[in-house]
Amino acid sequence: MPVSLLQPMALLALAALLVPLLIHLARRNTEQPLMFTALRWLQSQPKPRRRLRFTDWPLLLLRLLLLTVLALWLAQPLWHGIRDPQPLLAVMPGISAAQGMALAQPSNTRRIWLAEGFPTLDAPVPAGPHPTASLLRQLDAELPPGARLTVLATSTFDGADAQRPRMSRKVDWRVIAASPAPATPWVHPPSPRLHVFADASHRDGARYLQAADQAWHGAPNPLPLHAAGDALPVGRQAHLAWLQAGQLPPQLLAWVERGGTALLAHDAALPAALPATPVWPDADGRWLATAARLGQGRLVQLRQPLQPQAWPFLLDGRFPGQLRAALQDAPPLPARASASAYSPLTGAAPPQPPLQTLQPWLALLAALLFLLERWRATRLRPGAP
Repeated sequence: MPVSLLQPMALLALAALLVPLLIHLARRNTEQPLMFTALRWLQSQPKPRRRLRFTDWPLLLLRLLLLTVLALWLAQPLWHGIRDPQPLLAVMPGISAAQGMALAQPSNTRRIWLAEGFPTLDAPVPAGPHPTASLLRQLDAELPPGARLTVLATSTFDGADAQRPRMSRKVDWRVIAASPAPATPWVHPPSPRLHVFADASHRDGARYLQAADQAWHGAPNPLPLHAAGDALPVGRQAHLAWLQAGQLPPQLLAWVERGGTALLAHDAALPAALPATPVWPDADGRWLATAARLGQGRLVQLRQPLQPQAWPFLLDGRFPGQLRAALQDAPPLPARASASAYSPLTGAAPPQPPLQTLQPWLALLAALLFLLERWRATRLRPGAP
């Protein structure tokens, strides 16, 4: 069973094994000498040589084992699991389950749909589209080395990316004359409700965002402005505009991590090392906003101040629609490829075996040894039953 240590320097804690040894050596002689007067007339004999002897070696052994297990727990051992190289048949949606079940394969072959979650072939046909290229790479990483992989592919399929998958094994790639499963139509989400939080220096620019919200919903009156200390909105369709300079408060970051979308002013400071991508180009190719993922939500930051002098597009009738598109995720772009030209390549590094931590089992063993050590030490106390 191959085992590796995540923190091997923690084994230096094994030096603590000297502590119980020294304690037992210091306490191995508990007899108190008692002098009798008549003994002084006896002829003195040479004292016997004292031998190194422990008074209770089971207790010492328990303590040594307990410290050893604790040192191993600190070293965080990992077990490299061994998986059964069971053959696998992956069928793209669009091919009937009967065709996949009728294909001659070894008796222990596992048959699945090439879809997210890898449902078994007897499950209903999953609706698409599916990231086929990513799913192939995931299968290759999860299968143990030597496992046979067979893929039934439709003539064309969706979910291809710019590079053919490179696998660590040779894939039995079989193209079937079938069309890909129909994709679930993407439903454009409803217009968000924009809650504006603005300080005094950004209050004039906030009215352009209020006007955009009125255009989205046809509301006669603009939404009220909120102060920094007001409660944040709730609901999946609630969007927030944070028009304040400087660092973002922790409660706002936590709100975004739970799935919210926040529109930031141009002078707000994004968290460090948070990558941002452009999402709103203008007619001249300049980016008007960038977006960054944070947990389950998004941070969209404007690159221009909300002032018509610096950004004349604020007065354009297309501003509300383009702002809504920047705040909402874009629909997934289909990437269709020909199966005959997209067969996986070989030459990738073999997948690493799964790692399983042994810390829970070591913690359980340490607790058991501690109870045994306390029981043994209590029995040796004077007056103990």
